[in-house]
Amino acid sequence: MILSNGNSRRVGVTGAASSASLFARRKALALSALMFLAPVFSVQDVRAQTSPERTLIIPPTAETQTLGPGDQIQVRALHAEELGDRATRIDSEGFIMLPGLGRIRAGGLTTEQLAASIRQLLTKTIREPEVAIDIVELKSQPVSVLGAVKIPGVYQIVGQKRLLEVISMAGGLDTEAGDSIRVTRKLANSQNEKFDVIQVRVAELMDGVRPEMNIVLHAEDTITVSRAKLIYVLGNVHRAGGFILRERQSMSILQALSMAEGAMPNSSMGNVRILRQTEPRAQRKEILVNVKNILAGKDADQALLPDDVLYIPSSTGKMVLTRAIEAALQTGTGIVIWGKY
Repeated sequence: MILSNGNSRRVGVTGAASSASLFARRKALALSALMFLAPVFSVQDVRAQTSPERTLIIPPTAETQTLGPGDQIQVRALHAEELGDRATRIDSEGFIMLPGLGRIRAGGLTTEQLAASIRQLLTKTIREPEVAIDIVELKSQPVSVLGAVKIPGVYQIVGQKRLLEVISMAGGLDTEAGDSIRVTRKLANSQNEKFDVIQVRVAELMDGVRPEMNIVLHAEDTITVSRAKLIYVLGNVHRAGGFILRERQSMSILQALSMAEGAMPNSSMGNVRILRQTEPRAQRKEILVNVKNILAGKDADQALLPDDVLYIPSSTGKMVLTRAIEAALQTGTGIVIWGKY
């Protein structure tokens, strides 16, 4: 009944408008307070979540590939066909010579930056010129890939390349690849040849556990893939050869025998020898091991160290010929490297 009254209706509307205005003012004040405090909360939140042992590497969003001495490019411009007649090589000082434009700096610029620079020069004679830069040959962006890869060498990178991409260019990891990759990089603006070394674990990179370690590479970076340490099993076994440790630092005798698919039936398991190199130039020392007792649980299993040789003699020839085994290891005779286990 009251709502049917015209005056009452107007009073109701005015009251609602007044309430809405008050609500809007309060909402605006609350938003202003949040905007004022948001940077403080954001900084505290990032600091709380960032661990000093895990620094994230954020890739650049813009093009980072720059031209340099030795690179060969071709400049194409609409209504300036003389610029695209032939390819131009950047000289040792980082300059190119273009017909009608003279000497122009190209070193240290991206293709887009160089195109903008030429476009500005052409505006004096051409209205709204269109310029494009084609890369014919790169000589200034080398990345060296060394170590346990299938095709080691020097590769020219074009555009933004990451670690896994360049390793793929080198044919991928070899079967003897170890558990670490080292990227050596010269520090920017370093006058004393100072370098930064980035260590990357192969397992974390390949398994995607640390995707931030798939870093963006720079010109003149050196990638070194470590070679895995080996344990050798020789003598009266089914599968003699070298076995890769990969992430492990050691391997037990029973594990090594398992990799070698076990000993032959006529093996002398009580006279097994471990040949261990104690010093780089010293002859390997022999360690007598009774594997029969280890298998029976009477003796504890022993750890084999990198480059150890586990020799299983036959029952007809129990003594180890150390010099003969040394010669076989040095020449590689009869040694097969097994990477899968």
